[in-house]
Amino acid sequence: MFNLCGCNKSKKLDTQKLSSQSTDGTQKVPEQLKTIEEGIEKIFKALDGPIGLNLEDKSQKDTSQKSSSKQGQDKSSGQGSEGEEKSDSKQQSQSSSPKPGGSEGGSKQQPQQSPQPQAKDPWQEVTKSIQELHTSWDEYAPLSIKAGASKELTDQFGNALNDLTMTALKKDGLSTMLSANQLYGYIPDFSYLYKTQVSPEIKKVKFYARDCVLSAMKLNWNQTDQDIKNLKTSFNVFKRTLDEKNKDKGTKIENSIYELEKVEKERNKEITDIKGRLVLKGAMTLEKEMDETSKK
Repeated sequence: MFNLCGCNKSKKLDTQKLSSQSTDGTQKVPEQLKTIEEGIEKIFKALDGPIGLNLEDKSQKDTSQKSSSKQGQDKSSGQGSEGEEKSDSKQQSQSSSPKPGGSEGGSKQQPQQSPQPQAKDPWQEVTKSIQELHTSWDEYAPLSIKAGASKELTDQFGNALNDLTMTALKKDGLSTMLSANQLYGYIPDFSYLYKTQVSPEIKKVKFYARDCVLSAMKLNWNQTDQDIKNLKTSFNVFKRTLDEKNKDKGTKIENSIYELEKVEKERNKEITDIKGRLVLKGAMTLEKEMDETSKK
């Protein structure tokens, strides 16, 4: 089902009219649409999916998790040599000193160790984010129609949100992320309804880069081939909107896409994940910088 959705979505975005200029809408992007985009990103973050982390970021996260786990094991696997020494010392002290009489002496207990915090269930965060997405969509849907969104577009988004909701109930991480990315694929379409300083094509770049990573995880190489093709098309459109001070950053992203394409052609799932995240990170960073600059 998800593969078919990916193909249909790709075809839809391909046939949409591309613009090399900033959007010509008369309204600013409403906060509800921004909240929806952020809510989808939270799902990828909760499931440790592709959100633009580079290899160093992942390594540090893995090291931190292993360190926390080891500390928990050390504390829960008995007192060790230090605990034994304390126990022996206490026994010697008790044998060489008189014990206080009465119930007060007999009621003293060893201090208990505080329990280690349990790892947070990512599905709780996913469920919360999806519930918030439904609320935000309920608020944004009528605004999108007022801004010029077609009934087809709003129906497609609503159906995709329902699909994500049902998929998440199965607690399958990869399928949930694929479904979440299909939902994200409609964000550029809505963004084109408004006046923006950053071309919504950058959001398509993120969509295709992430779909390439997720499809590679499923070994769906036919889909990754299509994603790479669409990714290059969308980035070429976006690149034409860059001013001189951002040209070098655009070139860096273009090189990251080239590196991603090479490993994708080699059908290397692991390195495709790394290279895809680098494309995402570059796109997200540039989008954020351009958006902040436009507000100054």
